[in-house]
Amino acid sequence: MKEEIIQQKKTLQKEAETYKEAIKVDVHTVVKEVENKGKKVLIISGVLLGTYAFLELFLNSRKNTTQLIESKNKKGKESIVVTEKTESLMVRKIKDHITNFILNLLTQALNEFIENLSKKRDKD
Repeated sequence: MKEEIIQQKKTLQKEAETYKEAIKVDVHTVVKEVENKGKKVLIISGVLLGTYAFLELFLNSRKNTTQLIESKNKKGKESIVVTEKTESLMVRKIKDHITNFILNLLTQALNEFIENLSKKRDKD
């Protein structure tokens, strides 16, 4: 009777070690996947931030601006000319395409991450 209990104990300990090792491997795999996806998300976020900064700094046509120009003619009368700067259609389309491209990349990365998580859950 004691030998059976000792044998069962050893069998259970071996199974516990097997499960423990399998869990360690799974955790390691998940950590690596999260690191890889996190790096991709950071890269995409950096590209998005860089694109936004580029558009804001160099094109600076996002905001409508009003410019007042005062001038005097030959007779000494002052005239005021108001000009309004608006975003051109081409610049707006370029911004839309860049934004859509970056958002598509981000969506793909997130979808891949979600699919991998669901595959892991299905395996378990």
